[in-house]
Amino acid sequence: MQHPFWSEGLRPFFLLGSAFAAVSIPLWVLLASGSIDLPLRGGMLAWHIHETLFGFVAAAMAGFLTTAVPQWTGAKPIAGLPLALLVLLWLAGRAAWAVSAALPGWAVAAADLAFLPALCLALGPGIVRARQWRNLPVILLVLILAAANAAMHAAALGEWPEGSMTGARFGLLAVIVLVSLIGGRIVPAFTRNALAAAGRPVETATPAWLAAAGNLAVAVAGALIAIGAPPAAAGTAALAAAGLAALRLSSWHGWKIRHVPLLWVLHLAWIWVPAGLALYGLALFGIGVPEGAAIHALAVGAAATMVMAVSSRAGLGHTGRPLTAPRPVVAAYLLLTFSAVSRVLAALGTADGSLLLYLSAACWSGAFALFFCVYLPILTRPRLQPTPAP
Repeated sequence: MQHPFWSEGLRPFFLLGSAFAAVSIPLWVLLASGSIDLPLRGGMLAWHIHETLFGFVAAAMAGFLTTAVPQWTGAKPIAGLPLALLVLLWLAGRAAWAVSAALPGWAVAAADLAFLPALCLALGPGIVRARQWRNLPVILLVLILAAANAAMHAAALGEWPEGSMTGARFGLLAVIVLVSLIGGRIVPAFTRNALAAAGRPVETATPAWLAAAGNLAVAVAGALIAIGAPPAAAGTAALAAAGLAALRLSSWHGWKIRHVPLLWVLHLAWIWVPAGLALYGLALFGIGVPEGAAIHALAVGAAATMVMAVSSRAGLGHTGRPLTAPRPVVAAYLLLTFSAVSRVLAALGTADGSLLLYLSAACWSGAFALFFCVYLPILTRPRLQPTPAP
């Protein structure tokens, strides 16, 4: 376990997550069209939703947190055998779901549900020992994600038919809260640092009250949506959260770093947070927007774009490479944006839905295939510098 691949969580999880993303959506298209068949318990839609959240997004989240939390807390890095065991648990879940109808339901659940609690056990003690209570919400969100996963398994087992969509909503909105928490820290900080280094210092820090109110608003809106609160209450909360997220973004001076892809992609990912929440609010009020448009704005636009933005930057910085996005990765940013726009337009019914769905799937797969090809040599080789890049 001395190979560089096992030295940091971001290396295996970013690579495996991007490879899985590139393959899983074309596979979903083939399943939906009837071109292929897999023994999937609960059906192909449940598999698609589950594997996007608890396969792809969970891998990216694990890669970020297993690398960042030890640095935040000064704890021993999660590397070597412990990291390999986490990766093995993640892989076991993907394999079990792919043939879930051919296995006992309890075996599928056991294989898949182990990963997120194990991730919490790997991260939690370091946060507690360092008394970094401000980072405990991260662990809480991972546990909520684990509970959402359990709800989807309960639905697949026939124990709770409503658990599939309830779990999907809780899972997605927990991820968006995590985007709000972490993205709300790193987007303005990275922007401020870059502008200062370029001799154009500007204050991008969000006022503490606005950051706290914004994060709380996203959490409240997500909870109300997930539990099926009255549409007027959930819709109002979603629109309020969208407004606060947009207000936070406006203070970060994103237009000043429009020539720096590693930075503008972070701002682009954040734009989808207020956009998706606003669409959710309109959907709940019944103003001509289907819920699917809001879900895909948040899932493909906010979550997936933030995953790629953070992964591409961290993959360079933690391996000692210059913080300059390679051209194929910039192309991946654009492809992922086209994927999000196409998928939202398809849900809105503004044009030929089938064509837009195929376009969205192709752009998504191309984006993550490009990321995988560029970062495969980067994340499997030793770092170029003895200390992390700033």
